[in-house]
Amino acid sequence: MAETSELTLNQPWTVRSSDVWRLSWPRLLMGGMLLLQVVWLCIRWLSHQDPNWQRIPIVVCATVLFGILCIVASNWVGRRCSQFVERWVNSDGRVIAICWLGGLALGVFYASTQVPFTDEAFFLEAAEVLRTQGLAAFFSNYHQLPVIARLHPPLIPVIHGVLAIPFGLDLFTLRLVSVSLAATTVLITYLIGRELYDKKIGLMAALLLLSFRYFVHLAGVANNDMAVTFCFTLAMYLVVKLRMHRVRTNTLTPGLALGATIGLGLLSKYTMLMIYPIAGAVIVWTRRKCAWPMRTFLIAFAVSIGMLAAWLVYANQFELAPNHVWHVGDFATGTASSSYGQMLRVRTATISLPSAIGVYHLPLLFVAGFVLIRRKSHSDIVLLCWIGIVLLTVFSTVPVNRYFLPMFPALALMVAAWIRQFDKFAYPLIALVLLNCGLSQSLFLDLPAISDAGQLNTDSVSRTATPDSMPQSR
Repeated sequence: MAETSELTLNQPWTVRSSDVWRLSWPRLLMGGMLLLQVVWLCIRWLSHQDPNWQRIPIVVCATVLFGILCIVASNWVGRRCSQFVERWVNSDGRVIAICWLGGLALGVFYASTQVPFTDEAFFLEAAEVLRTQGLAAFFSNYHQLPVIARLHPPLIPVIHGVLAIPFGLDLFTLRLVSVSLAATTVLITYLIGRELYDKKIGLMAALLLLSFRYFVHLAGVANNDMAVTFCFTLAMYLVVKLRMHRVRTNTLTPGLALGATIGLGLLSKYTMLMIYPIAGAVIVWTRRKCAWPMRTFLIAFAVSIGMLAAWLVYANQFELAPNHVWHVGDFATGTASSSYGQMLRVRTATISLPSAIGVYHLPLLFVAGFVLIRRKSHSDIVLLCWIGIVLLTVFSTVPVNRYFLPMFPALALMVAAWIRQFDKFAYPLIALVLLNCGLSQSLFLDLPAISDAGQLNTDSVSRTATPDSMPQSR
């Protein structure tokens, strides 16, 4: 009856085409998202690229079944979810608990069931060195670690090694570091959405972030990708907090907090450097509204660069610092100009990145991006700067999937900022992308590990690869 009343004018038999389109386009959008996902799964099945490609027909059937149910029951799902959110969203404590515990539960499940990831053998080896030889010997021998010493700073291997001392060298235990960081990143995404827009957009963005396939995948992997994503998102939250203030206050404390966050990110992975142009652009843009963020940003810059410089000075004793600078610079300039770089860039744009984001997200991202570019509110510009700078920087230097991860929270916020206006259909859309993400991730589950209660260890990594035999993945 509610839909009928919306479709009628004074005469009950008169139907406006604009009303029909307004009520039907969300279902058409969901149908297009479902079709893209099914086509992508069929292509993956024909190519036999996935480790468990035999499961794909079952995943396709489940995707179609649950997708159709979600589309048909969109009114009921939207109404029930809206009632639930209205009851819970008024309490910040409840929403924060939902975001963090939801991210934690999902991360623990995938951490206990995922097949070993390429880099995990290298991080396990580094943790074993610290566990057996101590911290001093770890830093003295850091330059001898394969891949880790050549590419990455030492913060995450140190954390893994410290955890391995009381708990032993267990893959699941080390994966819990990434799980906790991913859950906190989901929570921070909610806080950013609340600051930029409102609580509902923050909650929607937190849920949407859990539907990005590669974010969920790396949330259960023992490497440094989730650490830099966490630091990046936390730094953006602090920048947004600076932007929202309109009165002068103490510049030292927020500057130190922002600088320490960026510094820890730099000691996790050098891609944290992308935060500087984003934070600078946002703070310069708000300079006329508030004079003190520029001074805070300069304090943060000095603190973070000081932390990075301290590591590089120490690493220079073993010729690691010039090797890191040379390797990153050489690879970036090489991919920017070489035929290999052009091929990698095309492959990333057409295959790898859509797969990492989830092809079912593409219609939402294109429409939401177009809307935000046209609308250009202050909050929209913050998100567009965040996404645009990361996208252009990674594409022009090292176009590898994992380096795009720091912009995933911004993509979730962008979609949430658009679908918020369609409150009735926003939650069915979120339910659909969450289902698609979960079914896609089932292709990477280690079913024997599930039957063994998720007891993953170093043997599960060695069955897949060893540091000598594994490709050097960036």
